[in-house]
Amino acid sequence: RQLESIGLHDTPATREYLANHFAAVATDPTTISMVQQNGRILRESLLTGPNGGLKVESVWDGTKLITARFFGGR
Repeated sequence: RQLESIGLHDTPATREYLANHFAAVATDPTTISMVQQNGRILRESLLTGPNGGLKVESVWDGTKLITARFFGGR
C-alpha cells in the first residue's frame, strides 16, 4: 500500500525500478546509517515515485538485502 501511495504499482517495471534502487543503495557509501553488532549494515535511502517519496531503511549482510522498511506515504 505504501508503494502504491507514491504511484508505484505492482508491475514488472516497478519491480525492476526497485531492484535498481536497492542495487544502487548497496554500493553507495553515503547511505550507511549504522553498523550493527552482528556486522550487518543499516542503510537509509529515499525512494521516489510519480506521486511522492518514501524513506527506506534497509538492512544488509554484505551485498545481500535482509529486510527493508518503508516510512511515509499517504
